[in-house]
Amino acid sequence: MIPLDELLSASYFSDPVMLVACLLGVGLCIGALAGLFGVGGGFLTVPILESLFGFNFTISVGSNLAAALGTSSVGVARHGKLGNIEFRTVMLLALGSVPGALIGAEF
Repeated sequence: MIPLDELLSASYFSDPVMLVACLLGVGLCIGALAGLFGVGGGFLTVPILESLFGFNFTISVGSNLAAALGTSSVGVARHGKLGNIEFRTVMLLALGSVPGALIGAEF
């Protein structure tokens, strides 16, 4: 984990309270949009972390993926309970996407 002083120096924020408040607000908005439209928030989160917060690309991508783990877990649990998951399709998608993610993370 990046120490707070390095995180602040890598961003446009000098006040840690303001940084935390803005990140929470952005997370809430992106989470609501992702839940409403059924899309991942990465297409919004990564550019926002870069342009509004000043984070570099690799930190933005990695942070977004780590945050997506939590939101995806909640979404999977809820949709699973509602019977909205076709597990054969999930397995076939995973067979391609897991190796693809490993390859993509190398670049």
